[in-house]
Amino acid sequence: MPLNWNVANVKDKENVCFFVATKDNADYGFRAGESYLKGETDALIWLTMSVGLDQITEDNIDEWLYRLAIEYAFQDSTISRCVNGEWERVYHDETSLRRHIGLYTNAGTISRKEYHEKILRILHNNGSRIIRDFEEYNKDFEQKHKMTDKGWVKI
Repeated sequence: MPLNWNVANVKDKENVCFFVATKDNADYGFRAGESYLKGETDALIWLTMSVGLDQITEDNIDEWLYRLAIEYAFQDSTISRCVNGEWERVYHDETSLRRHIGLYTNAGTISRKEYHEKILRILHNNGSRIIRDFEEYNKDFEQKHKMTDKGWVKI
């Protein structure tokens, strides 16, 4: 099922969610005078699936912040911006969420308990992958090194 979204109920959506390109930019596919979805809005649309909340409302801002804090604790930001040729990460906060009150998608909503279970599955899978990856590394390391009174050395 494709992810569908709507920002019709976002206050000042034309300025909050969109920008108008001032010149053509072939690298990004922008054409002067055309309107494009802002990266901040696009990232929030996709985050509705990750955090398990299909809309941003006044009533669920605290839940969004709770879940975003967990998301950011184990994975990086979902968006970057280029400032004078340098890329920097963008993290959503209460202000960016409040600007987007009214955004909704068809991603569906899960309870906090279901969200916790999802996060624990992700953490378990990531940890299991690390254990598998390092099993070979550890075997290889011990074949090429030995412990001495000066610490590990190559043999």
